[in-house]
Amino acid sequence: ALLKLNTPQLLKLIFWSLMMLGAMLCYFQSIKMSGVAVSAAILGAQPVLIILLAGLFLREKISFVSSICAVLSLIGIYMVSKPDELFSGNGFGQLFALASAILLSLIFIFQKKYLKEFSGLQLVFYQCLFQLPFLFPFLLNDHTSISMPLISSWLLLGIVCTALSYYLIYSGVKPD
Repeated sequence: ALLKLNTPQLLKLIFWSLMMLGAMLCYFQSIKMSGVAVSAAILGAQPVLIILLAGLFLREKISFVSSICAVLSLIGIYMVSKPDELFSGNGFGQLFALASAILLSLIFIFQKKYLKEFSGLQLVFYQCLFQLPFLFPFLLNDHTSISMPLISSWLLLGIVCTALSYYLIYSGVKPD
């Protein structure tokens, strides 16, 4: 049953998985260009974007408190980032971080609207399955010597920090 998908389900899952892949690649590029602090701060726009996009695409009501929180978050992100450098030097890193936040926000909206029939475990499985062919070449391009501590780190990061965290997140995004 896990691998039996109809064509519309398959296409939605592939599209959704590729959005997540794009979000990850944008975020890592942002870290390379702008550093972790600025990238993480701009990624903090994600909850604000989810509120706005849920209002737009899911017709969810935006409460007054959520509006105030969104404005305060945007002010904080503005104060941490360097808007005058947006289209030069480190500014491109900021744009990559913003693209990552937008894609991550769309992932949750898309999941809530179009992937209701899948459990959190199924979503993590399909996401990993569809992303792996795109991520595997990066592993082959890396010239790091493979050792047991490295494999242990990969497993810990892959299973606990990625798969388990996304399972919990996806399980928390429940349809109405």
